[in-house]
Amino acid sequence: MVRQAIDSGWKFKQADKPDSDYSSVSQFPTVVQLDLLAQGKIPDPFLDSNQSKVQFIGEREWIYKTVFTADDENEATSELVFDGLDTHANVYLNGEKILYAENMFVQYRVDVSKKLKKENELLIHFESTYVIGKKLEEKHGADFLCWNGVSSSRLAVRKAPYSYGWDWGPILLTVGPWKPIWLERYSSRIVDVSYATKFNSYSDVTLEITTEVEGNAGGLKYELISPNGDVVASESGPSKISFNLNDPLLWYPIGYGKQSLYTLRTSLISSGKTIDSKETKIGLREIKLVQKPLEGEEGTSFFFQINGIPIFCKGSDWIPCDSLLPRVDAKKLRNWVQLAADGNQNMIRVWGGGVYEDDAFYEACDEIGVMVWNDFQFACGAYPADKHYIDIVKDEAVYNVKRLRSHPSIVLWCGNNEDYMFAEHYKLEYDAKDSNPENWLKTNFPARYIYEVTFKEVCESLTPEVPYHFGSPWGGALSNSKEYGDTHSWEVWMADGKQLPYQEYHTISGRFVSEFGMKSYPNMKTIKEFITEEKDRYPQSRVMDDHQKAPRDQSSLALYLVDNFKHGYSMEKYVYATQLLQAEALSNAYQSWRRLWKGPGKEYCAGSLVWQLNDCWPVVSWSLADYSLRPKASFFTIKRDIADISVGIFRKSEEIKKSKYTDVDIEKKVSVEVWGSNFTLSSVPADLILTGYAVDGKKLWTKTQSNVVLHPNSSTELTVEALNDEQPCIVFARLESKGKVLARTANWPQPLKYLDLAKPDISLSVNGDEISVRADAPVKGLIFDLEHDEVKFEDNCLDLEPGVEQKIHAKGLNGRSVTYLHLGIAY
Repeated sequence: MVRQAIDSGWKFKQADKPDSDYSSVSQFPTVVQLDLLAQGKIPDPFLDSNQSKVQFIGEREWIYKTVFTADDENEATSELVFDGLDTHANVYLNGEKILYAENMFVQYRVDVSKKLKKENELLIHFESTYVIGKKLEEKHGADFLCWNGVSSSRLAVRKAPYSYGWDWGPILLTVGPWKPIWLERYSSRIVDVSYATKFNSYSDVTLEITTEVEGNAGGLKYELISPNGDVVASESGPSKISFNLNDPLLWYPIGYGKQSLYTLRTSLISSGKTIDSKETKIGLREIKLVQKPLEGEEGTSFFFQINGIPIFCKGSDWIPCDSLLPRVDAKKLRNWVQLAADGNQNMIRVWGGGVYEDDAFYEACDEIGVMVWNDFQFACGAYPADKHYIDIVKDEAVYNVKRLRSHPSIVLWCGNNEDYMFAEHYKLEYDAKDSNPENWLKTNFPARYIYEVTFKEVCESLTPEVPYHFGSPWGGALSNSKEYGDTHSWEVWMADGKQLPYQEYHTISGRFVSEFGMKSYPNMKTIKEFITEEKDRYPQSRVMDDHQKAPRDQSSLALYLVDNFKHGYSMEKYVYATQLLQAEALSNAYQSWRRLWKGPGKEYCAGSLVWQLNDCWPVVSWSLADYSLRPKASFFTIKRDIADISVGIFRKSEEIKKSKYTDVDIEKKVSVEVWGSNFTLSSVPADLILTGYAVDGKKLWTKTQSNVVLHPNSSTELTVEALNDEQPCIVFARLESKGKVLARTANWPQPLKYLDLAKPDISLSVNGDEISVRADAPVKGLIFDLEHDEVKFEDNCLDLEPGVEQKIHAKGLNGRSVTYLHLGIAY
């Protein structure tokens, strides 16, 4: 097979300006926004308030064209292959229409064998998907219902939902050939290679391989190459063969074993020559989604078991990392996945309002060992489900599942994001007890058919080893159940919800928490990059409001700040306060929910995925790192809370009335509950050191519990200590083994705004890439910074125990001085 990239000579123009000249594109693949930006015809929509100046693009029609040469080839078939067109487009070859595209999530192949010339003009006329969506909505006779997006018409079209705007993202309705275009010429080709693994035992695995071939096929040759490069199995044969593997190298999530990847090389042979070949990286792993009754509590577990090991999933939710996707390369995607892994995360959920990610994303997850929960691209609405719509989304599911099914990192396919929750919220015609799919199509929630029939059948047929889940959240009779399935815990934060204090996270756990979060500002360096005028760099500026996409969330952020901190109002101090708020809130959640992973039969919470890992542009959001890949304070607190070994503290307060007739004679009891958590598969012995301090740094008490044992792959309750309610007490805890600190944490009286924090004397020194720091009084939220982006802190946002030195590695620091803020001086 001969494959020719059609990636040069491309020009574009606005279609409704027939007399205008074509302009050269800035890159290929591309979208209109990138090309206009490169030519200086639009301002950068990521800077200042410029996003409003580029909205015309999505409502216009655009033309892209190029001329390519087709060399003479003795091949029977020639196909133009479009890996991705965004979105509705008429495609012409030499003036003849050859394709109408209407789904940006699929590849289109067109046989042009009888249409090619020596020199060929390829022209793509992109219509306005926004306008088409509005017309389709009108055709249905009513507005669709949805959360988020500039228009509910987004539900009618198969375009990335987030491009319509979200509560963290701009409205940027991209248009253009967003993925590569090829000319493929062949007499016969390998269409698809799939494999299935049968685990007779973990040391005896059968690999079943199926190959789909198109054209006048010759013979097939299969080679299985081990991770160290040895050919461990080889066979020539038909389209279906199997290899029996003894003592194979298995693929494990990070922290549980190696990410062993075999290479399956499939060659199509004709007359003794290889005419086509395909190499597929594969990982051998057994996945089980375990949902079984729990000891002493209602409901069932919801945990992943990989190669027989129960896994607590600790991670975050993923959105596309740019609103202008063609400029995202494999390196950027890998850097994001590596950041998650560096933060001790082992799962990323690809959220259902973005895109099916690029192959490079999944390759990075395979190699690094980050599990992927993958939503189909449906989010926050009541989608249509007429026959044509079902047909095109079925094609979308088939294409993407086939494209991605070889990746061992994918451990779950999921039907949608929050669509069941949406149906319940708006009291749509959704009856969870109705098991007749034909009835569903007659309701105003017909897309249930897509989630429970179409996608289910596709997954069971094409990737039966990977579990399928109807939606996120989905728990059966109640979608957002705390006892079954997964849950989105937004009782903390959301303005239209309860807005519970973040100290209440321990009360809103679920069997698997797949969303929760607290907003914060991006880092100060990032703010200086997108706000170009110094006069606009204050928290309530119009530009900052334009980079805060949920209208009521500035108020919510201010509410949580005023409830918890004394804080400053300069931009630097406000950024610090919001990031510390997010760090404190998420740490509270992760510690509380990790505690509930208590061992076999007691997997009361088996996963915590924070909303969200990343941003698609510079914005005030829930992300752990901002658009520029700069970690926020919360990244580091979470990193400590989900390390292999951690220690947690919960402060419990009880009020006991001496009589049912009094509101005065009340005894108040305060205590701290301390536990250790161990994600390793072996018991860990340690010493527990607890110390209580007054706010001014006076040591009140210290206790050591020697030779505690943290049980494998579970949390272990360690002690309960009573506190004196009359004096605020900060409790520091460390787990040590042979003089080495395994884990540390601190528990402070809440809310922090009531504490008269000391102004500590902080001793800080830098030696090469190592920072040593200690203080003479308790310090809350010590955050280091410096101007150089190449410096990577391994830890940050520290609580300092008086007199106890902490050392922090900062790669690339090279002895340079650092600045810092902490809560005691950040107001």
